[in-house]
Amino acid sequence: MTRDIQLVAIDLDGTLLRDDKSLSQENVDAIKEAIEQGVQVVICTGRTLPSIQYLSKQLPQGDGDEYLILQNGAVIHQLPDLNIVHETILTEGDRQAIYDIFKEYRSEEVQMVAFDPDKLYLVDDETANPTVVQDAKTLSTDITLAKFEEVLNLETLYKIVVFGGVEFIDDYLEKIPNELYEQVHIVRSLPVAIEFIPKLANKANGLNALIQLLDIKAEDIMTIGDELNDYEMVKMAGLGVAMENGHPEVKRVADELTLTNNENGVAHAIRKFVTQPPHNS
Repeated sequence: MTRDIQLVAIDLDGTLLRDDKSLSQENVDAIKEAIEQGVQVVICTGRTLPSIQYLSKQLPQGDGDEYLILQNGAVIHQLPDLNIVHETILTEGDRQAIYDIFKEYRSEEVQMVAFDPDKLYLVDDETANPTVVQDAKTLSTDITLAKFEEVLNLETLYKIVVFGGVEFIDDYLEKIPNELYEQVHIVRSLPVAIEFIPKLANKANGLNALIQLLDIKAEDIMTIGDELNDYEMVKMAGLGVAMENGHPEVKRVADELTLTNNENGVAHAIRKFVTQPPHNS
């Protein structure tokens, strides 16, 4: 059964991409089918621009304007020139408050990284731990060493991420004061990572900014995601779809479930709810 969906917003890791970070032809074909039927397809991810550029070249594009929502909704780029049409940044006060709580509870296993439009900064450390190294590799971004004072003075900063062991992150979330929760948006994007982003920056708010620009109603969009940083956008959409491999809380607020990311769940959802499938599947 298809619906009158005008825009589909799709998360990347754990959703569009398989566990090995590859993009299936089945998903590419389903996105192409949606575009050919006049549906706007938008990638909505926590990733940085350098890490998405190679993927965007593999995805089909329509004849009109195309957009990328990155850094968990903090910035929206218009293709093909990558012009910024919307952005929300961490203020100096936000950065200082995040750093203060990090400094109070940090240990050898814990590291902080910060993201501007192009770089990943390792804050107040000389050697990145394996988790940070893997994150930089996934994001196709070199690690730049920086003192916190440098990060504090950056003109544009989209997010700060604290990496640590699962038990540390469990404990750290409980130690963050309520005042900081009120000041910035805090999300556990991975079992080993907490992201601090501007208060008004999440995927839902980024998506709302885009659909206002495109004059599309929230009830006419479908979102597909799997992790807690997808929670708001899955909840706000007219049709929110969670991956079978998704976090229980995301599945709880979703309108529908689809197959896992290793089973072409995005293609399954697009063909079930948006397009008429070209063949039985």
